[in-house]
Amino acid sequence: MKSFEEFEQSMSKLESEAWDWIIRLDADEPMTAREKSKLIEWLSTSPAHIEQIRKINEFWGDTLLAELAISAKQRKSKQGKAKQKKGIQHSWLNPAYGFSFTFLLVICLVVATNWIQPSGVEKTSYLNQEYLTKMGQQKNIDLSDGSKIILNSGSQMRVFYSDRSRDIWLMKGEAYFAVAKDPSRPFSVYANKGRVEAVGTAFSVDLRPNGDINVVVTEGRIALSKINGDMGEDNNKRLTQAFVGGETSLFTSYKKRMKELTQMEAGEYITLLHNIDFQQTKAKVTQNIRKLSEIELEADQAWRNGELVFTGQTLVQVVNELERYTTEQIIIDDPAIESLQIGGRFRANQTDTLFENLKANFNLKIVKKSDGKVIISKP
Repeated sequence: MKSFEEFEQSMSKLESEAWDWIIRLDADEPMTAREKSKLIEWLSTSPAHIEQIRKINEFWGDTLLAELAISAKQRKSKQGKAKQKKGIQHSWLNPAYGFSFTFLLVICLVVATNWIQPSGVEKTSYLNQEYLTKMGQQKNIDLSDGSKIILNSGSQMRVFYSDRSRDIWLMKGEAYFAVAKDPSRPFSVYANKGRVEAVGTAFSVDLRPNGDINVVVTEGRIALSKINGDMGEDNNKRLTQAFVGGETSLFTSYKKRMKELTQMEAGEYITLLHNIDFQQTKAKVTQNIRKLSEIELEADQAWRNGELVFTGQTLVQVVNELERYTTEQIIIDDPAIESLQIGGRFRANQTDTLFENLKANFNLKIVKKSDGKVIISKP
């Protein structure tokens, strides 16, 4: 018979997580409010998580699984102590009874908390999860519907899936989206005052620190929208709180005020300016869309492979991009060199190489100070 260690090594990540929760449910100490919240969040992430719990429950009567479960509990117990028997005790891990109650309790928690809504009201999300990356880090994310996301350095977003929509709130930074087709559930990315909507396509959205939004379509077609009106100066903060806290009324109001500007095709690029209202943006949107060449498109998306490619961008633009990947504060100390055009291919996590290139090929002086500042100037 397999030991638990051998059994655990053969398990998938999902199976291992499911067993960890089962073992925790059977612990002597009751679950804390935080643990209950984490359990509900885990179950709500994907129907596959509940299905995995169901499968374990379905085969719970098997002696092997019962013995493995008991072995697992004993091995993972923090105290390493056996239960103190007081009279007759019935473990939830007993296949004869008990675990069915645990399973029922878990499902009831999920249904009551996440999926039951009054008639005619859209179901609450079965995926409401936040993702973020540190400075210099990238993250590949596979969503439950088959969509894939690459989250760039220093970025933050929240995924909010329901039975009628797939909504992403990009709170900070840049992300690339390869969207799985599902016409019944539109895939929408919201960033500040803009929205990119697709059914099955691929595109990137870059929310700049000043609130501007850069959109590049790499495959298929998207619908580009902007909020018609304003929700106050704290618009971005309120909407972030709405996503995190599940305040659907505020977010629903926000979505209703979104108006379509235009549609964009593969290879097209646009910047939505945060300080221009809907009517002004609509009037000039067609002329503001730029068709990228293959070289320009490859350079724009090089970050997905951990590279920075510059094809004549100004020094100011290069510095703005570099600051996404380093904690150093880069200062151009001479206005005369701000418009200097830069070209080259560099690793995103090797900013020093780029600084050396600026010194050698563009005759610039680079001074690194002890306070974390990098000063760029003429010699």
